[in-house]
Amino acid sequence: MQVNAADGWICKARIAQIQGDEEAFQYAIRNAERLDSTGEWEQTKGVGLLNLHRYSAAQDIFCKMIAPEIGLFGPLFPFALNTGAYRSVHESYQGLPGKGMTAPKTYPAESIAKVSTFMRESNITDKDVAAFLDKAGDVLRRHSYMPANSSPQPIIYIMDGDSCLYFRYPLDVSPAQAATLNFELAELMVDVDFELLDKLHISFEVAQ
Repeated sequence: MQVNAADGWICKARIAQIQGDEEAFQYAIRNAERLDSTGEWEQTKGVGLLNLHRYSAAQDIFCKMIAPEIGLFGPLFPFALNTGAYRSVHESYQGLPGKGMTAPKTYPAESIAKVSTFMRESNITDKDVAAFLDKAGDVLRRHSYMPANSSPQPIIYIMDGDSCLYFRYPLDVSPAQAATLNFELAELMVDVDFELLDKLHISFEVAQ
């Protein structure tokens, strides 16, 4: 803190989100933003919000930072995906050639395009998915699963001819604990639009 206060507050923010102390994290980030001239505070804020299961807030940051003209698509697209921003990631990926850039070899182009297409055809926005994941985040914070010990893994699930985007949270819990978490999550879904519930689904599962 005495050598470089901006770096000190960034370090404090990272420690706070690991501890699950959201109030201390937000306080440290505000101070880092005020002092840091490199922009590192913003990426730290995005990662911290994601680890605290604040998906909508984190999505706003990462969707801006993966724009092709920023030049950070390669290292940051996985974080954007973890917020549910499949359409934005796919759009940025398609814009890379126009900026003379390519995606890293680890980029799963086919699976991301598939999820993005399903979302577009189902009129599901990235913000819809983030708001849905926020419900799961409420449950995870209630039980102190902070920082994230897993990321939501999406699949397109087809049953009886109907398709939905299914996000699975593998957690280090017992089957009974997973059932309790899913019951609490269902209680939080009562105010979600029925048409959205028909196309999006989330469940907590026992990690294999």
